[in-house]
Amino acid sequence: MPETRRNWINILNAYKEKLSDTCSVEVLIGEPAGPSQNLQVNLIPIPHPVISGNGRIRLRLRALLQSGIPGDDTSISHLLDTSLLLAGWFSETQGGIRIADNLFAVAYHHPLRNDDESYGPENINLYSYDERWLVELEFNYEAAVNAVSEGV
Repeated sequence: MPETRRNWINILNAYKEKLSDTCSVEVLIGEPAGPSQNLQVNLIPIPHPVISGNGRIRLRLRALLQSGIPGDDTSISHLLDTSLLLAGWFSETQGGIRIADNLFAVAYHHPLRNDDESYGPENINLYSYDERWLVELEFNYEAAVNAVSEGV
């Protein structure tokens, strides 16, 4: 069982690397350590994984793009470029993206957005940005267990 547990993080890491490479953004697993002026996506595991009964499992994550950046044209332009890349990423993966044999990710946009309160009260010179998506990584349980020996 410890090998299986270790493999869950391998699945998350494979998804993290694919997202980071495709969208040219730093991706971390876990809650943000604190305010950052760098654009980064945090993948935060959330409760209630789904066991669908057909040998497939869905791990649920919240993908959070959050940053406090200078409110200048260059920074905001970079933020919007990254946001559009991520929107394309998540919409393209609706049908599933192959991470490895029998390991697929399906991404859904989170229904709640805090974009209406974009400017943080602490510093009017910083642009506070927050986007959220719900990500479900669906994969075959047996393939995930066997992937340990294959080095996934």
